[in-house]
Amino acid sequence: MSLIRLCYNLRAENDNYNRLTFCLLGVATPSDLIEIKLESFNITYLVRLTGFTFEESKAALLPGLTDNLQCAESILKQILHWTGGQPFLTQKLCRVVQQKNNVNNINIDELVKESILDNWEFQDQPEHLKTIRNRLLNDETKAIQLLGLYQEVLFSNTKLSYSSVKVDNSLGQMQLRLSGIVGIKRDYLQVYNPIYEYIFNSAWVKNELSKLRSYAAKMNAWVESNYNPDYLLHGETLEQVIKWSDNHKLSSIDYQFITASQQLFIKQEILEKEAKIKANILLKKTLKDREI
Repeated sequence: MSLIRLCYNLRAENDNYNRLTFCLLGVATPSDLIEIKLESFNITYLVRLTGFTFEESKAALLPGLTDNLQCAESILKQILHWTGGQPFLTQKLCRVVQQKNNVNNINIDELVKESILDNWEFQDQPEHLKTIRNRLLNDETKAIQLLGLYQEVLFSNTKLSYSSVKVDNSLGQMQLRLSGIVGIKRDYLQVYNPIYEYIFNSAWVKNELSKLRSYAAKMNAWVESNYNPDYLLHGETLEQVIKWSDNHKLSSIDYQFITASQQLFIKQEILEKEAKIKANILLKKTLKDREI
């Protein structure tokens, strides 16, 4: 970005710089592109990318599906429902439909199941779903934070039928959005499409989190028991988790669990000290009474 900013500023001195156009391809947050973090980022403007809508895509995609216009429109709408307009998945499903002999009688739900959902790791060619998975899991220091945030969005979508996770442009949210698994709708995060929601479901998230958290069983039991303190960490286990957490970005529920464990540990220490003091006072009184 430093070079781009320099060229941008030089336009005032040399008109030839107005002829320059830069194209950056890839996935990154704006802060990833700034070498000197104190530099401002005021030479850009936000372009929010969304999935294909039916109106946007019908001119390009309908002719390739079938000669029956009414049937083609129905097929495309069903495809967009499953993909959320995600470009790669939309193109992939359109291609699969195109290869079928009897397009007019095709069942899109069955087609999605057969060509994408069933045995998805084997069918993910070229890789798309694996790329999303890897972006969530590859950095172990951030994986719990990303999975925890995604778990909140997923819970909202499945239990409440709407998202309750408001967009705040935090680094964690931006990284989750860059993975492609969530998008923005009316200023709230939501799972990008039903395909992602089916593959990266709550069971998958819970399983991956259990691999990353040494304390997963206790924390899950703590939550499921309505925060029963019997499941909190203590002693050497708590100390190890606190030390480990210093080098990892965690989800809000992780921090709540660790904080509650610390508070209980401190409370128990205070009670033990008070009990010792009372015991010493009682012992001294007993010895004094014997002397009398």
